[in-house]
Amino acid sequence: MLFAAPGVAQTAFDSKHLVGEWVGQWKSGAGSSGNVYLTVETVDGDKVRGSLFIAVATPGQGYYNRDVPFFGVFDGTELAFMVPPSLVVSVRVSGDGMRGFVRGQQTNGTLELDRKN
Repeated sequence: MLFAAPGVAQTAFDSKHLVGEWVGQWKSGAGSSGNVYLTVETVDGDKVRGSLFIAVATPGQGYYNRDVPFFGVFDGTELAFMVPPSLVVSVRVSGDGMRGFVRGQQTNGTLELDRKN
């Protein structure tokens, strides 16, 4: 998970604002990238449920190039979840944006999402 620098105050985010569609991109340090679509369907306390679509250039295996469900945790500033067998997503939520990382079989890099209007 991501952590704030010491001495930096974090403002809790209204978890109900998570519900909806988010779109953006993942980018690896090696230069590859792809589109990401995140739909948050429900938020109940710190539990979040939705679906994720990560586009990759090669034919998808498992959780790539298709909608996959996820169950995550939101602590007021950060949304984190894992999609089996090995995709990990952790993003800090601020306003209408999410920034963080994604790690999986064909993706390893940054993740930036914005609320879809």
